[in-house]
Amino acid sequence: MAFNSLSFLIFFPIAVMGYYLVPNKMKNLWLLVLSYYFYMCWNATYALLIFFSTASTYLCARLIQKIAEPRGKKLALGLNIGVNLGILFLFKYYEMFTQLLVDILDPLGVVFVPAKLSLLLPVGISFYTFQALGYSIDVYRGTIEHEKSFLNYALFVSFFPQLVAGPIERSENLLPQFRQVHTFQYDNVAQGLRIMLLGFFKKVVIADNAGIAVDRMYTYLDKFPGPVLIFGVILFAVQVYCDFGGYSDIAVGAAKVMGFDLMRNFDHPYFAQSIAEFWRRWHISLGGWFRDYLFYPVLRSKLCMNMMRKLNKSGHRQLGRILPTAIAQMVVWFTTGLWHGAAWTFVAWGSLHGIYQIVGNATQSYRKKLAKKTGWDRVPVLPKLVRIVTTFTLVCVGYVFFRSATFGQAYYILTHWYRGWGIFADPAGAVGAFVSLADSAYITCIILISTAALWLLELYERKKNQRFEQIVAELTLPVQWCIYYVMLFAIALFGAFGQSSFIYFQF
Repeated sequence: MAFNSLSFLIFFPIAVMGYYLVPNKMKNLWLLVLSYYFYMCWNATYALLIFFSTASTYLCARLIQKIAEPRGKKLALGLNIGVNLGILFLFKYYEMFTQLLVDILDPLGVVFVPAKLSLLLPVGISFYTFQALGYSIDVYRGTIEHEKSFLNYALFVSFFPQLVAGPIERSENLLPQFRQVHTFQYDNVAQGLRIMLLGFFKKVVIADNAGIAVDRMYTYLDKFPGPVLIFGVILFAVQVYCDFGGYSDIAVGAAKVMGFDLMRNFDHPYFAQSIAEFWRRWHISLGGWFRDYLFYPVLRSKLCMNMMRKLNKSGHRQLGRILPTAIAQMVVWFTTGLWHGAAWTFVAWGSLHGIYQIVGNATQSYRKKLAKKTGWDRVPVLPKLVRIVTTFTLVCVGYVFFRSATFGQAYYILTHWYRGWGIFADPAGAVGAFVSLADSAYITCIILISTAALWLLELYERKKNQRFEQIVAELTLPVQWCIYYVMLFAIALFGAFGQSSFIYFQF
């Protein structure tokens, strides 16, 4: 059941009313039943996978808590991680890696015929697997105590607002909330509905209309000149942000209506002034997960620590700082790319972001010295604007690989963006070329106007240091309702309904 479906618009009010009407002891059971029903609307059989991940990580955490010996704890955790990641590999990466094995062995004259499994990828498997594993790792580290209630823990793994596309919640944030009694609070409901309204606007009005143009570009790549290809890549940046950001807003808002606080997954990422800052603002929950559960463990591993000590002893202190960090970053970014999809284009996208950050770290001191010598840092606005534009450009280059189905498509865009700039000799023809991307002047206007409106809103949010729902709450009631009606009419009149599911459902 997708958020942008009629089914959800019927399901959600029933879920909320039922939650506030059932006895307090039944509230979590009500949510758990609804969460499994919500997921089973895609594929009822795959609810068994969620239950297995829930049961295995729950039992593992109990076992870890009882075992006194460190080696026993580590063995239990390792077994649990291996089993859950093994299931994720089977459903998501089996075909990718068996094909790689075929490609490696074939030139050597070795015939390898992998079994054809024809498994459908369960929606959201990467999200709930990581959330469940994060809990068992936290118990192993002693960050949290084992959750005694299986019902509460099962709800933690399957809570329907964030089940299929996050945010990937931490156990210390969400689990305690399931032990609390949430009663009807008008402010929570009003705030949650405002967040959801903005999320629907981002998804249906901006993302799905932009998706029409992006899909058309990737279908007829050779029909468009370079400037239009660049425009299409920028539109994909808009689409993926509003699509995933819209989902996250709806998830956060839906949870807030019932009194639960989920973490915000985005914080104006396209205003970032570096790639590192971009990833502190984009898909925050995944970035935090990889930082705490992969980056630091790799950086503190014996290999990296020994390398750091040897380089420091030999007098290469800067290299001793940069190289182990670079190794940890590339492990994280290779894995991040792979997490996003079973295709080497995703791995290339992730690895590219790793390279961005390594180069950024290695040149940081030199760039600061250069800015100081040239006086560039004395003009605050211009350097900031240049950094924002540069970061956005680098992100868009990465999106070429992220969106492309093959390296051939990515190669075509990256080698044809500089061709066809002669279209600007004829202004009317140039406008027609850009409009042809969506094959509709009407859709093009919707995309440009709605994107500009969102950009102005985010500028204002940054100036006020407040979110949309907080800004609206401070306005008078007539102005509030005027905003609500305008957004609802925009969704109803300009929304591209039925165009697509959420992009991150495939991950």
